[in-house]
Amino acid sequence: MSKLDAVKETLNTLRAILAIVAAFLIAFGGVAGSLYDKGNMGLLFWLSIGLIVVFVSMGFLAMQKIAQKTKEIEEL
Repeated sequence: MSKLDAVKETLNTLRAILAIVAAFLIAFGGVAGSLYDKGNMGLLFWLSIGLIVVFVSMGFLAMQKIAQKTKEIEEL
């Protein structure tokens, strides 16, 4: 496999990860919003808020890696 193909494959994997992270953000945002609307601010609410923060961080990391790999493709 050439270097260009390897970088493209990594880039596609990072894009898939970003899509999965977005799906989890939507799901946990819905859970948190629903629990907040019901006034149920228990453990599940705070756990979903914590997971939202984690997935947002993962999304930013994935976007940084995507930008890095895109620049790497431009150099090849």
